[in-house]
Amino acid sequence: MSLNSLKIVPEEEYAKLLSDLDLPLEPKPIQTLFPEPSPSAETVPLRVEPQPGFIVRTVTSSKSRAFPLNHSIFINVCHSPEFPKPPAVTEEEIQKALNADATTKYQIPLSLTEPRVDTDDGKSCLVFDACIHSEPYQRACQDFDFRLYVIELAIEWVEEKNQLTLRREFTLPPGGSKGQLAPHTIPVLKEAPITEFDSARQQTTKKPQPAPKAGSIRVPEYRLQELPGLSGPSKQLHLSVMLPDLVNTKTTTLDIEPEQLILDTPNMYHLEVPFPYTIDITQGRALFSRNSKVLKVMLHRLEQE
Repeated sequence: MSLNSLKIVPEEEYAKLLSDLDLPLEPKPIQTLFPEPSPSAETVPLRVEPQPGFIVRTVTSSKSRAFPLNHSIFINVCHSPEFPKPPAVTEEEIQKALNADATTKYQIPLSLTEPRVDTDDGKSCLVFDACIHSEPYQRACQDFDFRLYVIELAIEWVEEKNQLTLRREFTLPPGGSKGQLAPHTIPVLKEAPITEFDSARQQTTKKPQPAPKAGSIRVPEYRLQELPGLSGPSKQLHLSVMLPDLVNTKTTTLDIEPEQLILDTPNMYHLEVPFPYTIDITQGRALFSRNSKVLKVMLHRLEQE
C-alpha cells in the first residue's frame, strides 16, 4: 500500500474535512478541571482529538430559566492518551477519592465542551463531551466503582459550569458517543513533553530508530497507539508522525506492509515503524495537515479466519 492509496488531506482540504465531520476549525473554549499553569509559565495550545468512550444519560432535577424539569442531558465520557494524566499516587489515595474523602491527593484532569443541542426521541436535549486521559478511562471500563466516580465527576462539572441540577439516576446508552465528538484544545507547558501512558490494552510506543542516513535525512518523532474497546483485544492502531519541515506530501511515500510502515521523504525524513500485530493492508486512512504538520494514519488489525 502506498501513500497515494490513502486519503492525504493538505491544508486547503483539511478545513472542508472538518466541516464535513461537523468539527469546528476553532473549537469553543472548554472548561478544564486540572491545575492551570502558573501565569509566568509559557504555554502552547494542544489540540486533542478524543476517542469515543461511553455515554451517560440523565435529566435535570429542577426547573431553571433555560431548561425545564426532566430535560435530557447526555455526557460523552471520552478519552485521549495525549490528555494530562492524573497524579501518580498510591491505591490508598485513589480509594480515598472513590469514598469522597476531601483529603485525597488524587484528581482526574477533565475538560468539558460547551453544550450542543441534539435530539432524544424527537425532543431537544443537551450533549456535553467530558474528556479524560486514557489510563483512568481504561480503569473505568474494568472497575465499576471507579466508573461511578468518573461519572459523578463529569455530572458535577456539568452542574457547576452550566448552573444545572441533575439527577443521579442515570442510564448508559449503547455506543461510544452521542453525536460527533468535538476536539479539545488545552494549554500545555511549552517545554513539557506530551504525557505518554502505559496500559494493558492501549500503549504509546516510541521505538528506537537507526541513526539518520548521511546528509540531512532525519528520523521523525512518532507515537503509535493501540485504540482500546470496552472488551476484547485492540483492533485499531493510530500512528501520529510529526513532520515539522514538510511543506507538502508530493514527494513523500508511505508504504504499509502487513508487519511495518515505511515513510520516506527524499533528503528529509525516513521512518520505519514495526507493528505489534499483522495489519490489514486493504484498509487504512491517512490525514496530513499543513497547519499542525502532523501525519495521522489509522490502521486495522487483520482478522484471523
